[in-house]
Amino acid sequence: VSRVLVIGEVALSCALVVCVGTLVRGINALEHFDLGIDTDHLLTARVLLPAGAFPSAAEQLRLYDRIGERLRSDPAVVDASVGTALPGTYYNWTRDVVPVGADLGEAELPTTALAAVDDHFLGAFGVKLQEGRFFTSGDTADGARVAVADRTFAERYGAGRSIVGRQFRLDPRGAEDATVTIVGVTAPVMLNAPGSAPPPGLFVPLRQAPFKIASIAVRTRGDALAFAPHLAEVMRE
Repeated sequence: VSRVLVIGEVALSCALVVCVGTLVRGINALEHFDLGIDTDHLLTARVLLPAGAFPSAAEQLRLYDRIGERLRSDPAVVDASVGTALPGTYYNWTRDVVPVGADLGEAELPTTALAAVDDHFLGAFGVKLQEGRFFTSGDTADGARVAVADRTFAERYGAGRSIVGRQFRLDPRGAEDATVTIVGVTAPVMLNAPGSAPPPGLFVPLRQAPFKIASIAVRTRGDALAFAPHLAEVMRE
């Protein structure tokens, strides 16, 4: 589907029974607003794992890996990604963020949009890497905490210099208080709804931050909407 982001709402039961309804949301806004992604031939779906299903992070990651691998093996698919990011929507997270070593003080802290994504995010959404590297299979839960910033984030905190290699604290006043090292920078990505100011964006590996609500992005060779029934079949397998 040219220049249209097609969104399917997908719900899974414990038996992986799928309810799919294809839904085109805000077509005019999406066609006339730069989300930082390539919306040609792009099908997306939201997956909600019900309470009690896939309770551990390892189980969630195995499911997401299986879905992604199955989709990418289809000849009709160029690339497919599973994560929490859905550009052009309010579905993305927001976290307080400060450079390591910054004084927290008492004032309200700056925030960043945050999303956990897999290694195929760039290919599925058509996002360009501008500096450094993106995530690899080596970025696991047991590995060093890393992040990739978008250009809006890099310009906000870089002061004209590269931020690759710099460290930032996420949720420094909260229970999470995670320190991440920036390993790459992408082109700007709109991790908010059209019409709002583009926030700085930060991506972390899905393997280091799995979640029970995920977005699936499928870049197809043909009509994305026509692939929606097959996406439902994959989810039933």
